[in-house]
Amino acid sequence: KKRLDYPKKPPIGGGASLTAANGRLYSFGGCRCPDGGADEVTPATTTRDNNLPLRCFDADSFHEIDIPNNDDDTTFPTNDRTAAAARALRDRFNHTCVQHGNDLYVFGGQSITRDSQRQQRTWNDIHRFDTTRRQWSDISPETTTAAVVVAPRGERKQPSARHSHAAVSMTDGKMIIFGGADERGAALNDVWTFCYRSRTWREITTFGEKEAAVPEGREMHCAVVLEREMYVMG
Repeated sequence: KKRLDYPKKPPIGGGASLTAANGRLYSFGGCRCPDGGADEVTPATTTRDNNLPLRCFDADSFHEIDIPNNDDDTTFPTNDRTAAAARALRDRFNHTCVQHGNDLYVFGGQSITRDSQRQQRTWNDIHRFDTTRRQWSDISPETTTAAVVVAPRGERKQPSARHSHAAVSMTDGKMIIFGGADERGAALNDVWTFCYRSRTWREITTFGEKEAAVPEGREMHCAVVLEREMYVMG
């Protein structure tokens, strides 16, 4: 067990993700809440306010590895859609981030607008970070969030917007997400898979050995993969 001492320590807070990939550790997002109240929540930012809060560390030495700034066109290709995605992604917290191959996949979470109204938003978008090219891509399906929310269960083509959910990466080339809370604060218990290759979502109908075995809706839980099974706690 080693303690990771940052040359420049990130702000104290929560809601960030930490993901291992190819001998490196990637921390992303998060927020600060000095007084413990929701009204005081502010997103974690990097040195320059327009950068995505992604930091990379060598897993052996714990030395920080430089990642190009988000205002560099090589980091987030420029067009209307990705520009909007970058603005939303830079303030993300209570999301999930999993690893598949050389890529990181960030899904969902919350953000707070930077205007005087400070409105909280909940997301169902998905972004990929190529750790080799050090480049972000918005790979979200074109379906709008509003259409996903109003669609009956079983007819949805992607998960509803959520935060504080759990996600794992399986060896069969898919990510599984479970639960979380929606934009109204309601706890969820649906299960979805995302295929990395086809970039498509599929809702999974689950069963239990007993009626009570299907987990109730929950948030802020954790999940891990052991062989071909996902284990959820909390």
